[in-house]
Amino acid sequence: MIYQVETPTKITLLTIYSKSDQSNIDAKELEQIVEAVKRQNEENVDFS
Repeated sequence: MIYQVETPTKITLLTIYSKSDQSNIDAKELEQIVEAVKRQNEENVDFS
């Protein structure tokens, strides 16, 4: 399974796993991953 977020300028891979290793990803876990990506993107803002 591949979970990603796409914008017009970027594709962000959130997580990837085999269905044989994990049947589903918990919504809460996915929310935590999205929030972590948002925080990282905010820290890496380039104002040039």
